[in-house]
Amino acid sequence: MLYLLTSLTFADCLNPEPFKEVFWGDLHVHTVHSLDASLQGTKQTHQQAYAFAKGEIETNGQRLSVPLDFVAITDHAEFLGELDICSDSTLKGYSSMACRLYRYHPQAAFVLLNSTLSKSPKGNPPVVKRWRMCRRDDVECEERAQAVWTELTQTAEENNDPCSFTTFPAYEWSASPKTSNLHRNILFLNATTPSRPISYFDQPTPEQLWNALDKECSGACDYLSIPHNSNLSGGRMFAAYDEIDEDMLQEYARQRLEHEPLIEIFQHKGSSECSPYGPDEECLFEFVPFNNLIADRYNGWLTQKPSKQDFVRWALKEGLVFEYHTELNPYMYGFVASTDTHLGTPGLVDEEMFIGHGGAGESSSEGLVDSPYFNPGGITGVWAPENTRAAIFNALKNREVYGTSGPRIELRFFATATPIDAECGTEEWLAAAYEGTAMGGIGIGHRFFHVWVKPDERSNSIQYIQIIRGWLDGTEVQEHVYSVTSQNKGLECITWEAPAISSDIAFYYTRVLETPTKRWSASICESEACPDSIENLVQERAWSSPIWIRSLGTVP
Repeated sequence: MLYLLTSLTFADCLNPEPFKEVFWGDLHVHTVHSLDASLQGTKQTHQQAYAFAKGEIETNGQRLSVPLDFVAITDHAEFLGELDICSDSTLKGYSSMACRLYRYHPQAAFVLLNSTLSKSPKGNPPVVKRWRMCRRDDVECEERAQAVWTELTQTAEENNDPCSFTTFPAYEWSASPKTSNLHRNILFLNATTPSRPISYFDQPTPEQLWNALDKECSGACDYLSIPHNSNLSGGRMFAAYDEIDEDMLQEYARQRLEHEPLIEIFQHKGSSECSPYGPDEECLFEFVPFNNLIADRYNGWLTQKPSKQDFVRWALKEGLVFEYHTELNPYMYGFVASTDTHLGTPGLVDEEMFIGHGGAGESSSEGLVDSPYFNPGGITGVWAPENTRAAIFNALKNREVYGTSGPRIELRFFATATPIDAECGTEEWLAAAYEGTAMGGIGIGHRFFHVWVKPDERSNSIQYIQIIRGWLDGTEVQEHVYSVTSQNKGLECITWEAPAISSDIAFYYTRVLETPTKRWSASICESEACPDSIENLVQERAWSSPIWIRSLGTVP
């Protein structure tokens, strides 16, 4: 299924780029309206977060040297109304035990109140109970959530500046059964949204969430559901194909394909690209050795190592298995990257500027501003003709997007049936490339792949360009990484002809690696504050969205 939004109209921007240009944004941001951020001392409001993204203000002594082009602030839907009640002494529920705990014992409240999100749904249909205070007749948690949501969407409207700076109303659905991260960021096209965010307490499974959003979203309301980093999902983010449940899994594949064209491949809590236990040594990049949201909070005692099923490349390969059996691929994901900042600092990804993304930017007793396993996070590049909601949302749905670990590497990825006979970077080259298939798309029979890459002038040079291929050999899934050394000549275009394989379906994506540089934790970890596995160097990178190639058949 291709996501073509023919009903969208673009703004009348001056000189829209027919061959598209890259716009940079952060799609995962928390402020004072998120329970966990608030309990850690964050005071940043939505208005301040937008101002930070535009480079207008400092936060904790830091300011973006290059502003973002777009942002989605994704505070947790859960507790949105409760936070408002616990902060306003005129509201019923203010004096409840939960609110007193929130105000006077934030560390205990952080553990106790967030634990409600780790409850598994029970019953038919599945249900997760809210806080006890919200089950009292005179405590209006849902009404307060609606009031706050109205205020936040209005703030997004006021900061949306077509052709200059784009905002999207958004929130986070925070399902964490047994502390497994199944979170989704819900991103809306415009201010036409449900009256309040649909939370884990309202709809505790992804399927229920999508159904509820479909019911409430009609007409001008359109949305994206973007799964978070899968590396902390405890093997629950992706389902494996099982022929015993083929009918059920076919419906699962249909719904997931329809509602989730993107996934977060990188963020503050590590890389979700691929398992480090295979032959690809680059999968060790920003590897977090835990498989749930507890992470290193209790020295790793309540978590385990992630499995291969916790990573996006496994899902891409398993999607081919689904397609072989059901003709539907639930895991046709484009890639985005974000910070998941809990300081209200979208786009703050510089290793040298890193002040953590939690704890209100305060250092620990060891001098660390964050868990040594975590990192500054990433940003998303979007190829669109102009900087407007319609253009960027269209690119996101069509998957012509990519993620980076922080640097603003310009990256395009195409597939064609024949080589491109034009000068790199010219309109003729781009016209020929777009006659084929761009990243995120589906091509028939293409065997030439083209990487168009330009390094970030403020960062390091490009060292390697790699193309990752996954395919079915009969019914067995295979993968291989092909590497090309960069010429370090600024903008470069590389054409690679794929070796022949006996497979009707395959995926390809490109990974671009910079030369290594100093990691944010290096100076502090010269002491005994960090585990031995923490590297002093980091090799920043970018990941294109995949291209899926079919040798026969039609595009679903």
